[in-house]
Amino acid sequence: MNTYTFSLNGFDDLSCQIMPAQLDVIRPYLSSNWVLCNDDQSVDLRIGIEGRSKAPNDDALNIMLTNELRFLSQGEFELPLRVFTLLDLLNYADSRLSAEPEVGLVSMAEWIVGLAQEGSGSLYVHNNTQTFICAQDKVLRTNASDKTELVELIFNSDDADWKKSEDVSILKPSLELPIASLLWSLGLKEHRYAAQKWNRPDALYRLLSWPQLGHWESTAPMFRLSSLYGRKAATVKTGMMVSGLNAEEVCTFLHACSVSGLRVKVENEEADTVTQPPIDASLSVLQAFKAKLGL
Repeated sequence: MNTYTFSLNGFDDLSCQIMPAQLDVIRPYLSSNWVLCNDDQSVDLRIGIEGRSKAPNDDALNIMLTNELRFLSQGEFELPLRVFTLLDLLNYADSRLSAEPEVGLVSMAEWIVGLAQEGSGSLYVHNNTQTFICAQDKVLRTNASDKTELVELIFNSDDADWKKSEDVSILKPSLELPIASLLWSLGLKEHRYAAQKWNRPDALYRLLSWPQLGHWESTAPMFRLSSLYGRKAATVKTGMMVSGLNAEEVCTFLHACSVSGLRVKVENEEADTVTQPPIDASLSVLQAFKAKLGL
């Protein structure tokens, strides 16, 4: 099991005081071992709150909480953080930290995910002709002629090619589409990056949310992968056997799921042998969660 460190940036005193106890409660259900550190220490992950946090000065993964936790598909967050929010948050961060692609490979989809998490809308311009904006309402507006053109433009560019503009009024959008839809299409093109990040023979993957295959680009093998990883945690090799795809294609599917906001749980293969206590089907959803955590 991997070990990662994290710190809190901009949280109130009460949240900081009870976080260790919350961490102890969810520890058996985390994909990795997480250690809470002081804000001035070097860490793998910094969790901040928009408007309260100081700018990070290191290379840690920086997740900025806004009133809407888009990457967890949850509503407004509360302080102190709910224990289930913390659980999903750390497992989401684990999916982004669990593997490092080779130097030189970048994911433009993950870059856009970072922009979308910044909070308020930001306008970026490429060659003064193509623009897009990541807004809080999960909608992307662009003056590209269609989605295919925008996906190709972003895929064949680098984040340095996109210049942030402070004057949002210059945007004259001709197209509006959900950010998740763009990220799904972009993620499906990032084959090499996906193969580097997701092809771990000892890892089990499980989808905690299903892709919108009826609205996004899809194939029959994708439906089979959704069914497999939606039912249970499984390896890339199992995904290959079920879908008939090669390892790179299965990894690309997992990558597209992750960047488009679906929660992909990652755990080591030996963890699959741990038997969880059965949950009474008559319980409500909240009672079932509490029963699972032994509360």
